[in-house]
Amino acid sequence: MAEPDDQAASNPGPGRAGALNDDWREPWLSKLVEDPTKIPNVKLLCGYLTDSPDKEAVRVFFDPEMSWCIDVPKDAILHRESCSKATSALGGSYLWIDRGAWSTCKTYRRQY
Repeated sequence: MAEPDDQAASNPGPGRAGALNDDWREPWLSKLVEDPTKIPNVKLLCGYLTDSPDKEAVRVFFDPEMSWCIDVPKDAILHRESCSKATSALGGSYLWIDRGAWSTCKTYRRQY
């Protein structure tokens, strides 16, 4: 059942006090959230990173067949985390980019 309001959910109750130790924050979020009062304007990409012909960009393939990719300007990349082998046997990366830069990314698709 939902709490009647956010304030009720934040009040400590039985079993809540002291449930978190000092390292409960997700380390990668600190790379993206500079001001906790603002939600960052980011876009998450998941794929395989390699060089782009454009030296100012990184190429991201979205599938192992390399059927489509985009070139992301390096200055639009806010943070990168590696995918675990449990998540993706081939590895790969999570890449957070500035959402405003999405329109400047160049898309390429293999023609079949």
